[in-house]
Amino acid sequence: MAKKRARSVGSAKGNHMRLGGMCLSVLLMFASVACFAQEPTESDIATMYPLSPVVTHGVSPSTPDALGYEYNGTTDRGVVRPKNEDSFWIDGAHGVFLVADGMGGHEAGEVASTMAAETLRQWSRATWVAAASNVLPLSRTMWTLAAYHAANARIFDKSSQKPSKRGMGTTLVSAIVYGRSFDIINVGDSRAYLYRGGKIIQISKDHSLLQAYIDKGMLKTPEEIRSFPYKNVITQAMGTQAKIEPDVYAIHASRGDIVILCSDGVTDELEDGEMAQIITEHGRDVNKSMQEIVRIAKQRGGHDNITLVLVGFHS
Repeated sequence: MAKKRARSVGSAKGNHMRLGGMCLSVLLMFASVACFAQEPTESDIATMYPLSPVVTHGVSPSTPDALGYEYNGTTDRGVVRPKNEDSFWIDGAHGVFLVADGMGGHEAGEVASTMAAETLRQWSRATWVAAASNVLPLSRTMWTLAAYHAANARIFDKSSQKPSKRGMGTTLVSAIVYGRSFDIINVGDSRAYLYRGGKIIQISKDHSLLQAYIDKGMLKTPEEIRSFPYKNVITQAMGTQAKIEPDVYAIHASRGDIVILCSDGVTDELEDGEMAQIITEHGRDVNKSMQEIVRIAKQRGGHDNITLVLVGFHS
């Protein structure tokens, strides 16, 4: 999987934290509540995430305690790559959205991203069962964070056990919407953005060597960033190491906001400002905006798989 350039990032108003240690131990105490199906095989993947675009669209109504939202998602293999190693998953009814971008070759990336999406789907299902039974001691975000660690362990174990899958991994960025807020959880360099008031803000920060150099002030000029020879090196991904440190961002939502989750097949081809312009020109319509972003990404070469999820809060 060819990785993209990283840039200095802005920050949305909200809290950013990393959770680990004691907090992780508490999370995993409740792991037994989740009942996992068997891991997806290569033959399962074509059915779950076919190469042709998959679109999931819906609307969640407003309530006195929560902003309503409309959502849509799609994945496309692009123009150049013979297979699609991206995955996305949407549970609009419960406000969970994710994008995963696999890596590893020989179908390993496809397996890794599907395993990540499937693990979060299974944990999400267990969350609603536990909540309905009044036995859920954790927030949805904490539960999802625990699912990240479970998915990482599953992918890492599979990579270690099968030589053909050695080195496989995936990015994973998710949004958890609740009430009048949403949380972003991120590992890797797939991105989460917030469109607000005609402008776009990158919420997540890339886990890449390039971004690390930028943060340390070792690369300062646009030319230094463009010529950096290790743009494809990711410093953290799901399944490539035994432990992960997901970033968590807590954001207060406003009416008219749009949350964007995307793989680098989108951000390789479009600048941030161009995505904002497209959304503005289409009147914040998540369906038309999504279709136009994918169309332009493919028109400009579609060098990587293209995956995009948009969640628009009602005005």
